[in-house]
Amino acid sequence: MKKTIAILLVLVIGMVGVWAGAYDDSRTLSLTTTVTDLATLYITSARQTTYTTTEPDEISSFVFVVDGPGVIENVGYVSVFSNLRAGYTLAYTANVMTSGTGAAARYIDYSVQIGSDANTLITTDAYNATPVLTGTKNIKVVSSQTATQVFSEEIVITIDENFDTAVAGEYTGTIVFNFVAG
Repeated sequence: MKKTIAILLVLVIGMVGVWAGAYDDSRTLSLTTTVTDLATLYITSARQTTYTTTEPDEISSFVFVVDGPGVIENVGYVSVFSNLRAGYTLAYTANVMTSGTGAAARYIDYSVQIGSDANTLITTDAYNATPVLTGTKNIKVVSSQTATQVFSEEIVITIDENFDTAVAGEYTGTIVFNFVAG
């Protein structure tokens, strides 16, 4: 009888492990989201250092009246907010200030500097041996990103001294900033 009770005890203890396994269960919660692309270019009144969901203050006017040679004060900052995984390229094109067309065209030169001297572009008029009436320069090339980045550099425009010897007329030049996703 003791053997029978011992065998039954062994079987009951052994079966508890089998039955206990039948009651183990788990549930999985899945979390998903989509982060939208952030690729914004602004001309701001102040340097941007961090990204917020509030748009920064852009400059009040994109038209600057030139009244002589020298530096144009307080132009603004070219600012980019980006979270593009494949990065981006920021470039700008400067077109010489021109009055008239064809053979009657006359020019006023200027330079544009974005941040460091390495990002300076200078227009030169058609009277030079190698004129640069328009030019394009990359400011920032980002090959990939692992988080949202902020780029913000001051825009400095300097009007050439040939302003003082320019013929009468209305002169117009443009600076175009171009943001291209990686």
